[in-house]
Amino acid sequence: MPLLNCLQDKRPNSVLPENLVYAGSCWTGAVCRADENSPGALISTYNEPAVVLDVPNRSPQGEVYGNLVLSQEGKFDSGTLLVIELTPDPLPNGMPRVVDVSLDVHCRAEAAGGGLALLECVTRGAEPALGATTNDVKRAMERLATLAKAGRDPFVTITLDDALAVGAVRDLARVLALVEGPGGLRIEAPPAGQVYYKAFLPDERWRPRLDRPSQPWELRVARNQQGAWSCTLVQILEDWSKEGQLTPDLTPTDFPLARPEELPGKIRELVDAQVVAVKQKLAKAGKPVTADYVDQLATLKRINTLFVFAPPDAPLGTFMPAVRLVHDTLPQVHVFVEQ
Repeated sequence: MPLLNCLQDKRPNSVLPENLVYAGSCWTGAVCRADENSPGALISTYNEPAVVLDVPNRSPQGEVYGNLVLSQEGKFDSGTLLVIELTPDPLPNGMPRVVDVSLDVHCRAEAAGGGLALLECVTRGAEPALGATTNDVKRAMERLATLAKAGRDPFVTITLDDALAVGAVRDLARVLALVEGPGGLRIEAPPAGQVYYKAFLPDERWRPRLDRPSQPWELRVARNQQGAWSCTLVQILEDWSKEGQLTPDLTPTDFPLARPEELPGKIRELVDAQVVAVKQKLAKAGKPVTADYVDQLATLKRINTLFVFAPPDAPLGTFMPAVRLVHDTLPQVHVFVEQ
């Protein structure tokens, strides 16, 4: 029987997906994350990065957890041997269901207006019948939609040219968010040197610093006095020392960068300086200078997020060289378009 027959959805008028899909979990060398104690996910009813068998649609944990429960068919006696058979899922005409497609986005040589009108899209499929075609955004989406309407699942890899304006990329991201999902496009993880398209659709509630759960690094893009684009790193320190305060006092400090490539070095310099200051403070107070104490107080070491603020006409190339260099330590990137 289909594995999803073992589940039922408690939400009214809900429909379960047709089947689970093999995601293969994540691997670190020879270690499969699904074998780890946490989360130990072989099969999950929500989207879990380490899962082996995933639901085929977007199912955030907060939306489905507790709603998808075992059906009567999914209740087995303890010790029952279960055999899970994985099979290809072709279309009735024998055509593979999944088709790999690339979407390369560039600036149009001549374009009137702004936003999406500035973009040129090259779509190319992995199959011989899907050769490279250059279109505007509308026609590129129509070409991909034709595949979806034929019952196929287009898995799309997106590459953004560094010459693209941030505002236009934000507009493209809004379009992609509308067409992604079951019956539409499946957006692949970004290739090396790129960020996920939803980085350009950040939670707008996080613009005000006091409304954020924590303070990431900020990278602010603006024109300098000579009219050239420049980047400024902003360090934001929280102070909770006042008794009974419900929000921290924030101290932002700007560090202008001569080139975006200076970002990782400046961050290392600031982190190292804070670690030294913490060790000196602990020693002065007569407390042991242990790694646990230092890690607790050296807050800059724990930051894994970068917020980029850029005007809509700023090219991606004004900050993407910096983003690429800090990807290993700051994998969470959110790009806010300044109004």
